[in-house]
Amino acid sequence: MRRLAAVVLAILTLVPAAVRASSPLTPAEQLSIARQFAPVLVFHPEEQYFPVSSLYESDSAVSDRVDHYRTLSRDGKLSLAAIGYRVFPRTERGESEIVVEYWCHYVYNEYSVRVAFLPLRVRDNHPEDLERLYVVLTADPATGAYRVRRVVANAHDGSVPPNQYDALVGGPIVSPLTMLVERGSHAMAPDINHDGRFTPRVDSTATGKLLWGIRDEGKAWSWYRPSFMEMRDGSAVRLCVAGGDAEAGSVGTGHIDTGCRPYALYAVSDEQRWFNGLQLTKGDRVEIVGRTSWVDRVFGDVRVENLMVPKDPADDSMLNRMLNRRTRAEGGMEIGFSTTRVAPTAVVGRRFFWDLPARGVPDITADVSAALPHEGHMSIQAMVAGTYALDATTNVLFGEGFFSGTRRNTDPIVGFDIRMGRFHLQPVHRLHGRGFHTTLAWQF
Repeated sequence: MRRLAAVVLAILTLVPAAVRASSPLTPAEQLSIARQFAPVLVFHPEEQYFPVSSLYESDSAVSDRVDHYRTLSRDGKLSLAAIGYRVFPRTERGESEIVVEYWCHYVYNEYSVRVAFLPLRVRDNHPEDLERLYVVLTADPATGAYRVRRVVANAHDGSVPPNQYDALVGGPIVSPLTMLVERGSHAMAPDINHDGRFTPRVDSTATGKLLWGIRDEGKAWSWYRPSFMEMRDGSAVRLCVAGGDAEAGSVGTGHIDTGCRPYALYAVSDEQRWFNGLQLTKGDRVEIVGRTSWVDRVFGDVRVENLMVPKDPADDSMLNRMLNRRTRAEGGMEIGFSTTRVAPTAVVGRRFFWDLPARGVPDITADVSAALPHEGHMSIQAMVAGTYALDATTNVLFGEGFFSGTRRNTDPIVGFDIRMGRFHLQPVHRLHGRGFHTTLAWQF
């Protein structure tokens, strides 16, 4: 019997990682994988907030947690540094993968965005900031060992695509994985060549129109410039997993280590299980987790209620949602008002959006809606347009429109589409028709 058990054990050790990936991972295996691929986080030297456990001071009101954290010294804040993890298998296009998901939870997000050509800044301050990092692994066919296939890092919610790096396109990643962190807002981007700066086409293989990278100054233009971030040199704050190689000083080829403070790893599933088991009343939950203001609910993308301990399961649903973020933000049902007639007219319809990856090819948007005037007959208006992103919220569009009930049903159009949370403001000029018209619609 012992000999049979030994044979079975020997066979199991020879099973490739790709095969094992299709089976549930034990907690010990998850921790081992999460530790092996844990990132080095590089912060701005003036950063005030660092990742902590989602349950930091969880018995306190959300405002008290923020105030308590602010009273801590820099060393006190760094001593609390912690990152959540969970590890799960998935199958993508017939290939088995292991996904390592890291939760970087901050007690506060302090940031402002400069909106394109407008001379104003929009504040994006809120408690309970949560940023997710996905490290997708595949098995080396020769050795069976895991290697990084893809890195997907959260930038900003809404329509901003995540920062991505595909090792099959850009080349293998030299361990450890180093992630730059945006000042105040904590967006993350890979630093593949370990030079302390985000560089398009070096640290990213994404091909979309809007590449966020790291923007310490909050400039939201679609094209990326090196001046958008400040260099992460020897004064930067570095966090490495406790007990890892990076903490000991081995931080990859071409990078000079200037000291790395350790962070702890904690299992996300344990915190979810504990928090959900509290069975908080609605009032208790609002006090502890917080509640999004009505202004942010109408115009913003962040829901504070979902940022402390999210309920989503350990699968790739949030990863897929992140990868399809811009398509989801730009498309959907809509209801609002339009000035296509003499007086403002109610409109209801649907918007479609196709995010085409090539930078030289415009994305495609299509709007089909019914115009419902207070007096008169219902009419149909439809537009198909190519669109380019000027910044994170503003697109320029050009195409063809159809407007029933008018002397000239079809007309070339040019205009803008400005997204304000769930609202879209679309001023459009009909080149041969009735001049300008504007639509303001709420999208859901």
